[in-house]
Amino acid sequence: MPTPAPSGRPQSQVILNYGIAVLAAMATIAVEIAFNRFWGINPSVSLLLCAIMFVAWISGTGPALLTTALMVLAFDYLLLEPIYSLALDAKEVPRFALFAVASLFIVWLSAVQQRTAASLRRARDEQQETVKELQVLNETLRIENAERRRAEDALRESEAELAKARYEGQLIIDTVPVLILRHRADGVIDFVNQVGRSYSGLTATNWTRRTSAITHPDDIPQIEAMWDVALVTGEPFETEARLRRADGEYRWFATRRVPLRNDDGEVIAWYAATYDIEDRKRAEDALREREAQLAEARRELELTIDSIPVMVSTFDADGTRSFVNQTWQNYTGHTGREATGKGLNSSVYYHPDDVRRFENAWRVSQAKGEMLSIDVRTRRADGVYRWYTMRRAPRRDEKGNIVKWYSVGVDVEDQKAAENALRRSETQLANAERELRLTLDSIPALVWRAGLEGSPDFLNQPALDYTGLSLDQAETGWPRAFHPDDRKGMLVKWTAIRASGMPGGLEARLRRFDGEYRWFSFQAVPLRDESGNIVKWYGSSTDIEERKRAESALHDARTALAHASRVTMLGEISATIAHEVNQPLAAIITNGQACLRFLRHETPDLEDVRGALEWIVKDGNRASGIIQRVRGLLKNTGIQKTPLDVNDVIGEVAALLQRELDAQDVILRLELAPALPPAIADRVQIQQVIINLTMNGVDALQAINDRPRGLLVRSSRNEAGQVVVAVKDSGVGISLENASRVFDPFFSTKPGGLGIGLSICRSIIEDHGGRLWTSDDRDGPGATFQFSLPTQRADVH
Repeated sequence: MPTPAPSGRPQSQVILNYGIAVLAAMATIAVEIAFNRFWGINPSVSLLLCAIMFVAWISGTGPALLTTALMVLAFDYLLLEPIYSLALDAKEVPRFALFAVASLFIVWLSAVQQRTAASLRRARDEQQETVKELQVLNETLRIENAERRRAEDALRESEAELAKARYEGQLIIDTVPVLILRHRADGVIDFVNQVGRSYSGLTATNWTRRTSAITHPDDIPQIEAMWDVALVTGEPFETEARLRRADGEYRWFATRRVPLRNDDGEVIAWYAATYDIEDRKRAEDALREREAQLAEARRELELTIDSIPVMVSTFDADGTRSFVNQTWQNYTGHTGREATGKGLNSSVYYHPDDVRRFENAWRVSQAKGEMLSIDVRTRRADGVYRWYTMRRAPRRDEKGNIVKWYSVGVDVEDQKAAENALRRSETQLANAERELRLTLDSIPALVWRAGLEGSPDFLNQPALDYTGLSLDQAETGWPRAFHPDDRKGMLVKWTAIRASGMPGGLEARLRRFDGEYRWFSFQAVPLRDESGNIVKWYGSSTDIEERKRAESALHDARTALAHASRVTMLGEISATIAHEVNQPLAAIITNGQACLRFLRHETPDLEDVRGALEWIVKDGNRASGIIQRVRGLLKNTGIQKTPLDVNDVIGEVAALLQRELDAQDVILRLELAPALPPAIADRVQIQQVIINLTMNGVDALQAINDRPRGLLVRSSRNEAGQVVVAVKDSGVGISLENASRVFDPFFSTKPGGLGIGLSICRSIIEDHGGRLWTSDDRDGPGATFQFSLPTQRADVH
């Protein structure tokens, strides 16, 4: 229901609010009619509800109810059947009622919100009034508290002064680095300062005896006895005892106890100060121990001086001998009394030929105050003279004056003999070195020595003469003496040899002094010390130029022989080759004739002509391929090692030999492994090897009539990453006595064979870095020949 406007609200504001309600209703109805009439859009119920919400929010509940009434009439007029009439159809009553309820619900929600806001504003105003009252009350209490704090501060200051005085007194007692105790008149402890409590780890209530609970049990009887006397006499007394620390360790303490008397002279308490004397006790013990050690050291020194195998003696500042050790007495046969004192003739102890030299040196040493060191022959008790090194050194006082001379005599007879032997050995070694150098300079090889870093530090004369370098030039510029094409590979191999620590070798071309390069074989061996560590590398370089030329000639001969073998082999399969060439040529002729017939027609069929021409091109390419393969086998060109698909080569050989195989009733079966890595090889030579092995297998099958003549060519990859090709026949196999000779030159098991085919095959494969071998065929009759070739991946590893 409408809420009357507050009495305090101005009349103009009320009129304005209701005016807004009427205007909002009219504007909404106008918009509804315009949308429907000009744009054909049906009026929206939500627009009517929005007008009600707007008026309720802006003008309040009363105007909102007015707007609600107007919107209900507009809803009936504009949206309910019949349109543009206030009459209401019975079926539209639910919609009319629902809209009216929704409109009133919106007005009610707005009224509740406004009442809640008004209630919050009143609560805020009341809270502000309460805050003002609390501020006044707080100011009053603040003044009262200030006066009370001033009184309390004055009281606290007086109490603080008293507590400070007590604290300072207690702090002094607890801080002084001594244990302070107080005893009752009967001697029982009733107070211990903080130092004592911290040291013992006990509280004051634990001290209930005349002697503290931390006193060592062995020291208690003495202290109790002294207490008994002191309690009778009332005199101060001192004790020393061991006190246990909180960690269980005992330390020595000295304690002085004095009595406190009243005005009548009676003892009312005892005060004690206990201080740590552990370090003093230890120092006293250490001093006693050092004195004992010093006495023992003095005795051991005397024993040592008398026991060491050298003659020890001392002299006064004027040169008079004052002491000789037992070794001296034993050697000379004189006692200490006989050997010491003034007026003694010292020359009797030395060889007559050495006396004058020795005495002159002794006088010079005394005059300069410098140490004497001289070798002299000294007479033994049995009259034998032995070489001794006599050393005499002065001892000076604080002013630098000599007060004593100390002398030792060391037997160097054996050393003298060893020196003589060493001189003889050095002479012999020098002679041996000259002979060794002469030998190294005479042998027909370049001999060198290198350090751990690889640079040479020695070259024999032939090496220097050959290179024309001095040793200094060779140490820094030795790599430049190698051929530029070999230098990088040589350095890599030399580094690898040194890294392995094992003997090794390499081959490279070395420049002679006149600029000519010759092939040399370099061999290096490490020299190790007692611990097995390499200290030097020794090597020799041998001229292999003639061997290289012979190898090159041999290689050329093998190449020519291989070419001859290919030509011979092609002669053997010439019928097959002719047939393979005739087939595409005959097909070309046939297709050419057909093409001519097609063209003679009045209306040639170009599609048939094109088909015939395509077959001609295809057969021409086939014939060209056969001729190129045959030509490649006939050409005598240099070896060209390139990445090669072995499976393609096997396929080419199979196509080339297929007619020959058919003529010999041989069934060829291929088992080619997929995705094989390319092998580094010469295509023509590998074709020759596969053809040779295949034709050998065909020959081995000629005597087989009781089973199929089968031939298998298989490709695979071994564990080392190499490509392996195997040719297996089902023939008679290889006998044991021939198995080891099948690759020998001019050995053949065929009646008309020359015995060079397998030898050439092995040379080709080994030249490629691979291996050719035969193996027993355990799966059936026949023999198996296999060869391996390195691949790009295998070379990388």
